[in-house]
Amino acid sequence: MVHAVNVGQVKNSDRVLVIGAGPIGLMVTALCATSGAVVDVCDINEMRRLKALEFGAASVTDKVDVGGDPVLGFGYDVVFECVGLATTMTASLGYAKAGGTVVWVGVAKPDAVVPVSPFDVYRRELTIKSTYTNPFGMEQAVKILCDKKVDWHKLISHTFNIKDFDKAWQVFQQNSGLK
Repeated sequence: MVHAVNVGQVKNSDRVLVIGAGPIGLMVTALCATSGAVVDVCDINEMRRLKALEFGAASVTDKVDVGGDPVLGFGYDVVFECVGLATTMTASLGYAKAGGTVVWVGVAKPDAVVPVSPFDVYRRELTIKSTYTNPFGMEQAVKILCDKKVDWHKLISHTFNIKDFDKAWQVFQQNSGLK
């Protein structure tokens, strides 16, 4: 996630939107918040929205409303899509303000297609980026772990003994846990 935040070039006081509050979205939230950004998080799951507040989100919602036309300055400086669905990737483009950056962090299926209006990208001067595995953020990640600004243990919502596999599977199926 260090690489994703670096790709987004988040600056102090940027308005950032993180779509998806699973473990990846929560890590992006924490990294952006500790760098001084004002982070809003959107997720359909209430437990995950509440968890996002623990990781530094300024506000959480299940539906994003940028309040007006992105060309007129409404919207976010940086939008991180951390779900990996074509629908949320498409929506992420509408949340960035003019001159903003959209970073697709979530991994979509290989056959997923996202409709993009070239004119809208041009008119709003959007930057669309994505991330992939990057080994060059390891040193920075270790430093972040060592500075202890974030309690990363909060990413673990449940632990199970192997004999409790059925309980673990139920938590997974109900989408009531993180990791």
